[in-house]
Amino acid sequence: MENLLPVGNYSLKLRWNYYNYSQETGLFRVMNYNKSSTPTYIVMGTKNLRLIKARNLFPCWDEPIYKAEFEISLKHPKNLTALSNMPVKNNYVTEDKNIVTCFNKTPRLSPHSIGVAITNYPVTHSVIMTGKEDGCINNLGLIFYKNKLHGISSKPLSPLVLYQNKEFQDLKVTTALTLQWFTEIVTPIDFNYLWLFLAIGHNTAAKINDQMYQKLRRMEMQVMEIFDYHFDLEFKSLPPMSEISAGDQSYISQNSKKYLYIKGITLMLMLEHTVTTSEVYQTGLQNYLKNNLFKTATLDDLWNSLQHAYNNRFKNSPRNIKNIIDCWVQQPGYPIINITRNYDTGFLRITQKNVLKNFDNSTWIIPLNYAIKSNPKLPLQDSLFWITDKETTVFLTELKSDDWIIFNVQQFGHYRVNYDSENWKRIIDYLNSDNYDKINPINRGVVISEIEEIYNNNNDLEKLINLLWYLRRERDIIPLMKAVGPLNTVSKIMTIDRKIINSYINNILSPIISYLNNEYENNEYFYYTAYLRLQFLRLYCPINYEKCKSLANRIYNELISNSTEKRHLDEYFYSWSLCIAIRDFNEKQVDYFFSSEFPLLRRNPSDKFMYLHCIKNYTIIKNHFARALSTYAIIFPKKIIEFVDTFIFDNKFTGDIEFLLDYFINNYTDLEGRFSSEDSREIIPSLILRLNTLIAGIKQWEKLKAFIESRASELNDRYPVFKNNIIQELMLHQSLYLQNNIKYSGIIMKTMSKE
Repeated sequence: MENLLPVGNYSLKLRWNYYNYSQETGLFRVMNYNKSSTPTYIVMGTKNLRLIKARNLFPCWDEPIYKAEFEISLKHPKNLTALSNMPVKNNYVTEDKNIVTCFNKTPRLSPHSIGVAITNYPVTHSVIMTGKEDGCINNLGLIFYKNKLHGISSKPLSPLVLYQNKEFQDLKVTTALTLQWFTEIVTPIDFNYLWLFLAIGHNTAAKINDQMYQKLRRMEMQVMEIFDYHFDLEFKSLPPMSEISAGDQSYISQNSKKYLYIKGITLMLMLEHTVTTSEVYQTGLQNYLKNNLFKTATLDDLWNSLQHAYNNRFKNSPRNIKNIIDCWVQQPGYPIINITRNYDTGFLRITQKNVLKNFDNSTWIIPLNYAIKSNPKLPLQDSLFWITDKETTVFLTELKSDDWIIFNVQQFGHYRVNYDSENWKRIIDYLNSDNYDKINPINRGVVISEIEEIYNNNNDLEKLINLLWYLRRERDIIPLMKAVGPLNTVSKIMTIDRKIINSYINNILSPIISYLNNEYENNEYFYYTAYLRLQFLRLYCPINYEKCKSLANRIYNELISNSTEKRHLDEYFYSWSLCIAIRDFNEKQVDYFFSSEFPLLRRNPSDKFMYLHCIKNYTIIKNHFARALSTYAIIFPKKIIEFVDTFIFDNKFTGDIEFLLDYFINNYTDLEGRFSSEDSREIIPSLILRLNTLIAGIKQWEKLKAFIESRASELNDRYPVFKNNIIQELMLHQSLYLQNNIKYSGIIMKTMSKE
């Protein structure tokens, strides 16, 4: 017992070595090198010390409940700057010519909140702007983020270049600061619910940025970005959020960990705008932060603060916030609301079901708000009602017989809505009128996504074609963002007679391109405008060669002459601009294009063959076709189909695939030998089906049929897809394809006949 220390305060000095430089947790290191591979910039620091990573960095109890005051000193070379959570108190030079920088004492922090760094990067207060570290790393008082503005004051040299404006960089810092409020200044005692506080931080940052930069419309864009996750199978399949442990997440993927706080964002949006109000929500959060400053707080502390703010504002309308949120946290999936309307009586039958199968008993407490044709801008609280049962029937007195109705206005609720066919038709017809913009832009984007999903599930092309036709009037970036995918889908539905589909796409995109060109050329560069312009030019220019030729050649010349621009061609591969620029190349120019001396696409030279279809001269194409096919067969056999498809969807080859057909017939034995392995055996039948689909006239069909008949027994035995009767299968396939093309042509022509 004589070795026991008496009670008192002591200083314990330990030497602690930690050498694990990870890009994910603990210590990280980022370096920039010059052309001679000499480091020019360096930053080393701490990163992602949650949940129990701080104990690896220094001895501590790194549970959030344990907090302490820290006095930190860093010894470092004199050419580097030292940073930590607090301002510098003093520094001094050591005997070995290094510097020790001492920092002021921190307030009470959990160990995972500690941040240190040494760097020679530009430093603004406690923000380090690096060139490589992705995203944004933050500890209380110390933030690292990637600064890639690419000359923010000047326009990029070509439309192939996209960079995010300064507003996006500021969003990173704003997000880092708000996350500090809810995870560092006030620390959740239970990291199992960390996703919820991350969600609150992201929502708060979006609101702040909207006040700083209204043009960014960060809150609206965030709502639409999150809505896209509702169609993701992994997002749908998240286990109940209340059952996911912060300590052991080995059973869920990295994506699912991200999806947790994304789902949290949708719940907090619903809480702010439908369960409470923005004023109540803000007051509740302010009280939560004020009451728990530099403390650990429980989830109940948050609910109590929000409940208290709600009760003070709505004394005569009791509502239990925790009970409402619990039903969303404790169940997997999310609800799909089905609306069926009796157009004779006016009653609405509303049902809720889980997006996940085998969860038929799930029910949620759901706030429903709506807009109608006769009053598309109903105040949210005036149109709000609640459902709790699996099936509910309601009668809305303000709903007129010729009205459409849209639920979940501005997508504040964590659910999707499906309507009966008549209501969908009325919404689509209204969007195709001059009053389309009376529907909220977020809901216009949601309608596009939902109709695209209906097409994907039920092949209901008519709804999609009719809906997208309205886009020729659309100028808002939010629904236009949602239109990129379905317009690409529709552009490829027909390959026999592309004049009709090209006319449809051209009529939609011409006014949009004109608007985006004007915004891009005459106003200050803005990321969303540049992005949309790039996306739509990819669709527009292949069917408007003459209109885009000048722009394409300018871009091509800039890419050839400016080495800093070349990388952008790899970032946006199969560039329409390069395709148009090489269209008129002669034999000598094409040889140069495919040579190793050509300055573009050097990283993946075989990808140049994906541009072969762009050449206008058929003789040149035929001369290089065999080489391209052989190259892909050796290096990337599965790219053969993608390569052939570039010809299928090229407008100038419509109805003229004679050389493809001849090559296949004359080289079948060689092709069959190349694609005989287990992982490439589907290539031959896929090629046959594609050739069969594109047959133009009886002469080509007879040629293919004669070849198939000569090898019918072999093909039937080797490829089960033909069900032992290849000729019958090909005729059936061609018949169905022709029928679909006739059907699609009729739908498109009928749609375009509308004003």
